[in-house]
Amino acid sequence: MFQGASVGFLMQIYKLTTYHKLFFKALPLLIVYSLAGGYLLYFFELDRFFIWYLVITIILLLSSFNQQHKAAKQLLSLLSDDKKEVLSKSLGGTKKFYILSSVIHLFCFSFIYLYFYNA
Repeated sequence: MFQGASVGFLMQIYKLTTYHKLFFKALPLLIVYSLAGGYLLYFFELDRFFIWYLVITIILLLSSFNQQHKAAKQLLSLLSDDKKEVLSKSLGGTKKFYILSSVIHLFCFSFIYLYFYNA
């Protein structure tokens, strides 16, 4: 239940952080959410679930990334050459922000959990 709610809300935050103009505005929300999630995992004493949380989250994030990549490829195949260039540049930025958001989330979540676990 914790995993489902966590990833579900995380994907809602990703809608903001992968949008180019909102990335830096939504970044504090992502960081606070990640820190809160790591603390809650510690607070609810779900210690055995920490590694599973990371593995499952990484699998879900990669799956979502692949689905978006496939949809983008299909969309690009339907467009003319001049529109493809603009859209592919935009999609490249979106991929960059998606990967960066994933790294930030996993780092903040792991950092705060391990901080409290070892304190």
